[in-house]
Amino acid sequence: MVPIPQNLTLLAENKYPEILKIIEEGRTDIIQNLLDIGKYFKVKITFSEPVEISVISRWSPWYIDDDGRNTRTKSPSRVTTSTHIFNGFFLYDNYSLCYKFKRNGRRGYYLPVNKIIKYEPVIKTEKKTCFDSYEDFRKKFNTHFITEDEIKKLWNGTSGQHGGKYVPSDFRKIGKKGKATLKRFLERFKGVNTINNAGYQLSSTSDPKPCYYLTEKQEAWAHSGRDISISHLYGNSYVWYSSEYANCGNGRYGLLANRNEFLWLEDD
Repeated sequence: MVPIPQNLTLLAENKYPEILKIIEEGRTDIIQNLLDIGKYFKVKITFSEPVEISVISRWSPWYIDDDGRNTRTKSPSRVTTSTHIFNGFFLYDNYSLCYKFKRNGRRGYYLPVNKIIKYEPVIKTEKKTCFDSYEDFRKKFNTHFITEDEIKKLWNGTSGQHGGKYVPSDFRKIGKKGKATLKRFLERFKGVNTINNAGYQLSSTSDPKPCYYLTEKQEAWAHSGRDISISHLYGNSYVWYSSEYANCGNGRYGLLANRNEFLWLEDD
């Protein structure tokens, strides 16, 4: 007998009457339980041994259908695993339990119910809308890219975009191209507190006060892509990050916070 998921008690609310019924009755009908839970949540299932699961993840080549139209469909690929998160379930012929390819889809494959040893709803935790403290905010930064004093200024200041204190959603993920650019940047960058400007370029010999920059760029791969730039002005307490529309000079700008995120400061 497969035990009822322990985390179901977290969902015992009036808006999930079917789930409440599972708890109250101690219902062990795994097929009906999966159908009811799958109405509201994705479900993580553990099997007694690795099983083959079909997922739609690859586009088929273009082909001409019977009506003479160019057609392209997603074909199923397969993974072999003992644990998998499923989008939902449906009954075929009112008897066989199947798993869905898509959350709101009507297509799928048979589920090997006899091999299930554990299942539980995947409960998403609510995203944080603010930082609890300076220490919480400070954890987002790597002081290789920004000084402690600069982090404190940001904490005490406000966002130029929304006017409030900086919040978790102001930190934006760096994409694949940005990470490749950062990797090249780090080959020469020694940290904001470096006392050696080796590898930096002089901005202009005519400036009364010479400025030295270290910059790494990656142009967009296509017209709809972004031009990425990561730069540091020698002596500055932060590293600048920009993601601009291809050949445009307008985009999104911020400070490099860590190897995976930048702090969004402005759009242009």
